[in-house]
Amino acid sequence: HTFQVIKKGAVGAVPGNSAARATEAVATGSAVKGANMSSQRPATKGHHRGERHYHGQAYRLYSRFAKDQCLLKRQLLSMMKALVKEGKFKVSSQAQLKTFVDEQFQRFDVNQDASMSFEEFMDFFDAWLDFNAQALLDTYRSNASDVEMVFMKFDVNHDFNLTADELRKLVVARNPQGLSPPPDSEIGGIVDDFIKRYAVKNSGIGLSFEEFAKVYNELCDNITAMHLRMRKAVMEQTGFRGLMKRCDSREELLNAIESRFDGDIWFVPKHEVIQAANKAVISGKRPLFLDTPPGELDFAASEFREKHIKVVDVQELAMRNADGTITAEKACSILSENIREAMQAGYQLVLRLGHAAPDWMISWNKECLPVEFLDPASTTPGRNSDSYSDLAGIFKQANAEPQVNEGFTITLTSCFSMHTYREYLRAKLPFQWIQPIQVCGTSFEEVHKVMVEGLPNDEMDEELAFLDQLGDALTSQ
Repeated sequence: HTFQVIKKGAVGAVPGNSAARATEAVATGSAVKGANMSSQRPATKGHHRGERHYHGQAYRLYSRFAKDQCLLKRQLLSMMKALVKEGKFKVSSQAQLKTFVDEQFQRFDVNQDASMSFEEFMDFFDAWLDFNAQALLDTYRSNASDVEMVFMKFDVNHDFNLTADELRKLVVARNPQGLSPPPDSEIGGIVDDFIKRYAVKNSGIGLSFEEFAKVYNELCDNITAMHLRMRKAVMEQTGFRGLMKRCDSREELLNAIESRFDGDIWFVPKHEVIQAANKAVISGKRPLFLDTPPGELDFAASEFREKHIKVVDVQELAMRNADGTITAEKACSILSENIREAMQAGYQLVLRLGHAAPDWMISWNKECLPVEFLDPASTTPGRNSDSYSDLAGIFKQANAEPQVNEGFTITLTSCFSMHTYREYLRAKLPFQWIQPIQVCGTSFEEVHKVMVEGLPNDEMDEELAFLDQLGDALTSQ
């Protein structure tokens, strides 16, 4: 069997450090934007994960390869090779495995003493060996494919080499709608820097695919930083009030935010939440509403409650599961019952995640609540019962035939924002079925402001880091 571990406290827990946002290796063993398989961070003093139920298994593995209570990098590589040979961990090549070990050893060797203590190894085990190996490999392949598509799109002559001119076109193509094109000097600065530093294989002429995949994250971050500088310059020159003065009428304001449903993330005011949910359903997606920092207003959930639409508090179930009051099986059973009733009666059901991050891909993917309930294609109303085989577990405990009636939809709401939801929900929600929608307050003016200026900073991570420091101080006394 591949490693599959149930971690008490994992469901509903919020990671406390945004620095762990950097994504993990894919097929090339290098970082790829949006492919973060683990938002965990190495444990530090005062940072308690909850009891681990695989201590014996991890200790046996550690003892098998470590010497004198120290695990060196070459010993970790030997361990991972053994796990690959035994079919308990899968990679596509030995080169990928070596790159993986190099990166992860550096990440989890917290005190940088060139060896892993058992506690440091437990964090490595926690982050990687509790995943189903095939699911991990599938995620690698999926994200590698995404980056490969970007590379192929701009490699116009298909010579497997992104020249400076092709890379320049990529940077220009990523310019957000409504923002003036960056000056040539800014674009040239980014392109020249990346070609100079990373174009090794082709002697500074262009980036090979392997080089491009390795630096894709850094490239995206540099482009985003350039856009933020440009937005800041616009705001300093005109101010938001100046921008608003250009919209002399409601019609002009609506024209200015006409593109709010065009991007990967939609932007709406509170009163447009239900309309946006319907648009997402029509487009074949499950709506996921996001809140404004610091996530205390919960605009979307309150709007649905005001319209007397049933809201199930998933955050409460996740916290009860985390503190051991109920099991994950029981939490899923409660959700399953609510979903079954909504399917049979044909009404909209809202699942309020709040600040919780339930793992519907693994630990909350149960027979009574298969992850397919989030797939709009699997829950299309009005089909015969045989076509709902993926949902059979939801109806099993009620001894009922699978049935989804007209009017049934599921909507998700969260207190995370457009800047944080991927960090906390990655690998826990199937994003391919989800349409993220940022709620921007109560007016179209606020929508316009967010589209132009962005959201205010989310200080949640800083607050959690402060609590960690406070915990350190208290436990040391």
